[in-house]
Amino acid sequence: MGQNPEPLPPPLPSTPVWGTEVASWSNTQTLTAGNALVNGDITASTNGSSATLEVTEGDLVINGSITVLSESSLNIHVPSGTVFLHGTIMTGRTDGAADGESSGNVVIIALRIIFTGTIDTRGEDNPAGDGGSGGSVNFCTDPDGPPSGIGQTSQLMVGGTFLMSGGTGAGPACSGGEGGNFQTSRDLFDEQGGHFSGSADGAVYVSNTSINVDGGSASGSGRVRGGSSGYVYWMADSGFFFNGTLSGVGGSAASSDGDAVGGTGTGLFVNEFSIGDSGPISVFGIIDISGGSAACGPSARCTGGNSGFLYLINGTDMNYGGGTYSMRGGDCSSRGGQGGGVSFVISDGVPGDIYVASDIDASSGSGVGVQVFGSAGIMTFRTDLGDIQITGSLILNGGSGSGASLTSGPSDGGLVHVRTGDGDAADGGSITFSGSIQANGGSDSNDANDTHGADGGRVEFICDNPVGSIYLDPGSSIQLDGGDAGGPTNAGVGGSGGVLTLRTPGGNISIQSAIVARGGRGGGLGGLVTAHSDSPLVGVGDGRGGDITLHAGATLDLSGGMDGGSGLSDASAGATSPTAVTFDADGNNSNDPSENGIVQNLGVIISRGRPKGGRGGDIHFDGLDAGMNVGPAQGSVVLQGSGGGLAGGFRSE
Repeated sequence: MGQNPEPLPPPLPSTPVWGTEVASWSNTQTLTAGNALVNGDITASTNGSSATLEVTEGDLVINGSITVLSESSLNIHVPSGTVFLHGTIMTGRTDGAADGESSGNVVIIALRIIFTGTIDTRGEDNPAGDGGSGGSVNFCTDPDGPPSGIGQTSQLMVGGTFLMSGGTGAGPACSGGEGGNFQTSRDLFDEQGGHFSGSADGAVYVSNTSINVDGGSASGSGRVRGGSSGYVYWMADSGFFFNGTLSGVGGSAASSDGDAVGGTGTGLFVNEFSIGDSGPISVFGIIDISGGSAACGPSARCTGGNSGFLYLINGTDMNYGGGTYSMRGGDCSSRGGQGGGVSFVISDGVPGDIYVASDIDASSGSGVGVQVFGSAGIMTFRTDLGDIQITGSLILNGGSGSGASLTSGPSDGGLVHVRTGDGDAADGGSITFSGSIQANGGSDSNDANDTHGADGGRVEFICDNPVGSIYLDPGSSIQLDGGDAGGPTNAGVGGSGGVLTLRTPGGNISIQSAIVARGGRGGGLGGLVTAHSDSPLVGVGDGRGGDITLHAGATLDLSGGMDGGSGLSDASAGATSPTAVTFDADGNNSNDPSENGIVQNLGVIISRGRPKGGRGGDIHFDGLDAGMNVGPAQGSVVLQGSGGGLAGGFRSE
């Protein structure tokens, strides 16, 4: 699919220099002809909840500043022209007092918006109570009526800053303020509460712009809660392009003698409610939507904040490259928060590709108490007709933890699900992986308690279409180790190694990776790798298995954990079920050379038992050897047991 270039904004249009000067206004002011200019520093006063400026025929240029007092909002309506915002709009922290007031919102409705300035809607800090909430910002370039996707660049943000965080709180039982919401669309809810498409008509570009919707922190005594960050809706009917910085971190919480809960990170929606053929998505830069940390005294309870999530649905290509996404659960002196979820989905029937070169961390937060959730985050990549290429780093480690019982404590590694096609004969698309995945189980974090380690995560690469193949390229790596057990009596058991599933209904599977899914210290069971190239799909493919190749230089290590861990096996001299490794290319289970694919182990497969009695793991190959004969050769394998444990077996058919 070629290179992964960062999105570049189009040139800025010329800013008008002639028009009617706006020096001040109160409540609602309307200019019925020509352009309007704000070149000085003015205050918009109001007797109600909002001040409104309407320019009915021309453009509006803001070179100076507009300040709105008393928690009031600002509405700007330019239905026939462009808003050029090069100066500053401020609706928060305007009264000079830190007393926890919330900020007003900013709503700009126009045919086009050019932004290079600053919008400040931060909630006020409060040294003796709750922090104020940040105001929301709504850039709307979608006219009333059906969306048209007219193709112009309707919103262009180059440089500039959005400050929308909640204020900090302090004192007994305090809370941080919530961050404001940011959206490039009109209100997404009708009078009955239902969703509708309010996306920007035309493309939206965001380049070198900083957006902050953090929740406010809180510190004090009693039950203390960090503020949640605001939500972000990026919607555009002719393409959305981002190369900036988004911070939507939950507020931290710290209590000297009571409970503490970290704030939740941002929910980021991209093109969820846009038209079907909405143009490409291209997202680069830095995104941090992690949960807030939490700390409390030893006799109280505290929980790290849950991460936010990314939900991206689109009608054409998705391009995520050269960026860093942090979606971690908040760390905590007791319970860590939940790691985030990622959903990259191209609509059914659309020939869109997904290209991911970003580094995404959706791990659970760490703590010394019992983890609230069972596993780290989930990442889903799905398209029906396009290819998926992942070259970045995906991290979904479980959080450390410890509890009073053996089964309570750390959390499992997360899930990565990558799929092209959904079982339809008309679907297509292959999967190419040249990055890294790490989804280790969490370990015991308190030696005072006997606690099991958590299991490693799961990775699923699935081509549910008749033409797709799976390629794990040289230099790629997957690590799904189980977590370590701990405690004073060694009663805990290490977590099991994770599970890697590769599946096609006839396409080839090529493995040139370093793959490890070992059991955790404390005798954890080794992991599982399954490759099926003969997966049956109704009406899809011809039933013949594709080739499965573990190439020279590639390794699978599915060994048991230290202190007696075993590889996965049937615990007998044979190799029936379960097995540590299964490569199945036997089309229609026929043992017919015309139906079978070739299975080759040109690398090394390791599934050894560890000292103190661990057994070796079993291997099952089903298909043809390189000479097209039924029954593949085992190749280089290391399956020995230890301390009297049985060696693993090999079965070929």
